[in-house]
Amino acid sequence: MQQQQSLISSKVQNKLIGSSFKRKEDIRFLIGQANFVTDIKPQNCLYAAFVRSTSSHAKVKQIRIENARASHGVVAIYTLSDLVGLVGEVPCAVHLPHLRHVAHYPLADDEVNYYGEPVVIILAESEREAEDGAELVEIEYEPLPTVIDPEQAITSADLVHESIGTNIAYEFKREFGDMEGGLAKSSHVFDFRLYDQRVFSASMEPRAVISFYDISSDQLTVWSATQIPHILRTFVSRAINHPENKIRVIAPDLGGAFGSKACVYSEEILIPFLAKLMKRPVRWIETRSESFVATSHGRDVILYVRVGIDPEGRILAMKTRVIADLGAFLHLYTPQFAPSIALSIPCNYKIPAYGVELACVYTNKMSTESYRGVVNAEACFFIERIMDLIASKANLDPADVRLKNFVQPDDSPYVTVTGTINDMADLPRSLKLALDRIDYPSFRREQKELQTRGRYLGVGFSSYWELGGVYPADMTREIGVEHGFFESASVRILPSGLVSVVTGTSCHGQGHETTFAQIVSDLLQVPVENVNIEHGDTSAIGYGIGTFGSRSAAVGGGAISIACERVKQKSVLIAASLLGVRPAEIELREGRFFAGTKSVALIEVAREAYLGTHLPPSIEPGLEATYYFNPPRPTYASGTHAAIVEVDIQTGKVRVLRYVAINDFGNIINPMIVEGQLHGGILQGLGQALLEEVSFGRDGQQLSSNFLDYLIPTSLDPLDDRFSDFELSYYFTRTEANQLGVKGMGECGAIAAPPAIANAVEDALRNFDARILEMPMRPEKIWKIVNSYNIKKINGF
Repeated sequence: MQQQQSLISSKVQNKLIGSSFKRKEDIRFLIGQANFVTDIKPQNCLYAAFVRSTSSHAKVKQIRIENARASHGVVAIYTLSDLVGLVGEVPCAVHLPHLRHVAHYPLADDEVNYYGEPVVIILAESEREAEDGAELVEIEYEPLPTVIDPEQAITSADLVHESIGTNIAYEFKREFGDMEGGLAKSSHVFDFRLYDQRVFSASMEPRAVISFYDISSDQLTVWSATQIPHILRTFVSRAINHPENKIRVIAPDLGGAFGSKACVYSEEILIPFLAKLMKRPVRWIETRSESFVATSHGRDVILYVRVGIDPEGRILAMKTRVIADLGAFLHLYTPQFAPSIALSIPCNYKIPAYGVELACVYTNKMSTESYRGVVNAEACFFIERIMDLIASKANLDPADVRLKNFVQPDDSPYVTVTGTINDMADLPRSLKLALDRIDYPSFRREQKELQTRGRYLGVGFSSYWELGGVYPADMTREIGVEHGFFESASVRILPSGLVSVVTGTSCHGQGHETTFAQIVSDLLQVPVENVNIEHGDTSAIGYGIGTFGSRSAAVGGGAISIACERVKQKSVLIAASLLGVRPAEIELREGRFFAGTKSVALIEVAREAYLGTHLPPSIEPGLEATYYFNPPRPTYASGTHAAIVEVDIQTGKVRVLRYVAINDFGNIINPMIVEGQLHGGILQGLGQALLEEVSFGRDGQQLSSNFLDYLIPTSLDPLDDRFSDFELSYYFTRTEANQLGVKGMGECGAIAAPPAIANAVEDALRNFDARILEMPMRPEKIWKIVNSYNIKKINGF
């Protein structure tokens, strides 16, 4: 026992929640000791490679595998015809009324529907031999008409799936309030079309799956770079008809995800199935070029809007038409997002009348799925651009337009016109703080003076919100998702005094091992070094939902905090018994239970719980608690970001000079980690605003299939040499959605940055009648706007 105690810290830090504590997990990453899926190399392993469609839409006339089968090292080749009745469909967990679902199998059968769709899987003795075998497979295609444009898809006679007779997967039309009356009373009515382009997650680690089957126990182990280990286990069990309690899914260290790994893919079904069939481990590691076409995309939403305002810029009515490109098939959550976007657009603003017509369409592209900030990001881009477009059209100040339309703090929690319940927020305060931070009047004077010297600066605001935790049970039923959005945690104090915590969340860069340890350290008064956080293993905890939607601290942390309180309550009972006092007399501080002058250490209480002989009959042995936390409602982080940019009208180049972010995240557990999340999210948002887009040719060929064609931010772009740092500030409003008072914030940078930059670029180009209606704002687009204006001016228009 003496040797074990030497490994245990006895120093309790004061109040770790709110402290910038260095990340515990960073050491193993920095010294190369992290454990990614690619680091797992079972003996006697088979390697998988896929033959993917080179056509976006075609009949599969013939698949010739003879040469591949004869290739050195190739062990087996499978097409869908070999798997009929043995594997099920790639799952979709959303079941909306009147949703037109199309069967989606792990391999294409007689028709391919998007570029990169898997058609054949090769198993070989080495990775290179599997790739060589895949290159020898010959597939004969008969081209079919390709549907690429989502607007044309609505009325096109060409169909992605003939079986449903339409390209519309889901649609609805709803009105809230007197929309037509509001438009009729408006002094100004404006019409706009906005586009939030298709993007790709581009995480550092592509996807990967390895599976091992143990014949003696019938146990199937799956290592996957996934955000949702338990959900993956459930759907793999269904798809391959293997008992769920005989499947173990492990998500080891992940090199990023941004939502694209919160899905169940074909490969995650086929690799476990073939491991069981072949009775050998099977390994598949996605290549970078493969990831561009085989991993889900994000965004790709069009908005038509008609908005009516009074003379002072107050919105009286808004009528919208939302067109969402779902791609060729429905992935796990694909149908959920567009309806939520359509109903979330009014979120931060008092809009008395709102109408929406939604069309979700199939196209011959990779499916769209979750991407950092999904729903909030699209809705925020649309409404924040609308605010600036209103200001421009009506010759009003964009800040004033926002202040006149904001939901006020006294209204919180606020029920929007569409019925969404917003958490506590104070957006007017955030905007005023941003205006003060950039010294708005001085900037306007400087902007005007610099224009006389041929320099064009602009400022853009984005008053954002971020729904965190996703949906409580009643909302889950309404949007048709077949599982809940609770989270689980088990907290156990061991006889040594060490604390073991198992969480249902699955970390991929958020710092769970640190922030969760800070929560436990504060609540149980134990040194943070004595807290171990386990995650990503379905055998360690009953069931968890995973990490996405800014839910880890708000929901996962909420579960941990309640489990800690239950452990603490039991500890108090044991301590009271040992000290011979009433539980109400006990106070826990600095790792000891005090009752007047008497005290007992937590480690002594823990030993008594497991090894002692003095437990009262009313107290069962052990010192642990498991809790499943189902929050009453989501959290809403919010704030205002302000970007100042300079546009070079000769080249179209946009440079970011300043970026101010005023945020309300409720209670902040670790400011340093929050700052890192903000930096990464903002840069990702700048990438979408200025650089990134997944594009397609007319024939449906994906043109953005590497980093030469799909540009992401680097150390050189898009921040100007004069840029010093992101200017981050925080203020506080409470939330009652969890016991900790925290709000999910991991996506807010990616939500707020695109409209802030778009608004700033348009502001810089006001003299050129610029309208920024879509992204990315690459130099060639900006140059065309300026050049078109100059040509019109020369010609007297």
